[in-house]
Amino acid sequence: MKNKLISFLHFLPFLVSVNLLFILFSIPLITLFPSLFALVHVIDGYFSNDEIQNSSLFFRFKSAFKQLWRKSLKFGLIYLSFALIIGLDLLILNSITTQSPLVITFKYALIFLSLIIYCIFHFSLYIFANHSVTLKKSIIIGFLLTIKNPVMSLLIILAHLIIIVTAFFQPGLGLLLMFSAPIYIVNYVCHRFINFKEDLQ
Repeated sequence: MKNKLISFLHFLPFLVSVNLLFILFSIPLITLFPSLFALVHVIDGYFSNDEIQNSSLFFRFKSAFKQLWRKSLKFGLIYLSFALIIGLDLLILNSITTQSPLVITFKYALIFLSLIIYCIFHFSLYIFANHSVTLKKSIIIGFLLTIKNPVMSLLIILAHLIIIVTAFFQPGLGLLLMFSAPIYIVNYVCHRFINFKEDLQ
């Protein structure tokens, strides 16, 4: 446990640095998904035993940003469509004044569906950003991973909630790790539970 804590503390400056790079590259909103793909790809280098040097981190991030630009926009359009549909449905349900059992059931069903899509999003994000598979296949694998590993899916949701709560009560610390820490957890879960030789065939 002590060695793991020391290892994490050694890795912490890297997470802070790559988080700040993500924020910097995302300032024009159109670059949000290319920046997200670059963030996933650069953090994956840690799990792939690539050498991580802060001096070259900017160039690694910039290179991934350019390389994954087209893939990321295709991915982003798909998931923004899902988010828009679910968001509109929830707004419509909230605007209904009659709180019948049917309306309440639909509301909770949509919340549950949005959480599942949230997990599928992160699993397929990791797969599509780091591996040569089609977007359709990455979404299918993301769905299977979400269903097969409910505990890990719940961990991803809880980790993101913890980061949000931390950002609310400690804005400085939350901002420094708001994006890189959840992506680190997603990458960890994927490396732990994906059989790359079988699942990505």
